[in-house]
Amino acid sequence: MKYLLTGHLMLSLRYHPLVLYGVTVLAGAMLSTWITGKAGQRKWHLGRKNTFVYIGVVILIVNWLFKNYMLVVKGVDLLLVRL
Repeated sequence: MKYLLTGHLMLSLRYHPLVLYGVTVLAGAMLSTWITGKAGQRKWHLGRKNTFVYIGVVILIVNWLFKNYMLVVKGVDLLLVRL
């Protein structure tokens, strides 16, 4: 979260991609709620969609698999590699 707040998006993604995804989903939900309030139409409201949770779980699994593959098979620790 520290890297995201200081504007280092690539480092934030490297350490944990779910943080940036969560911020994006939260911003989208807030924007849709604001637009729904202004427009008065429910079609703009995202609400609580399970799809966002499933996408987050997929991001976690892919991130874990890739980082561990690179560490165990290739011997590269992605958290120590310079960008």
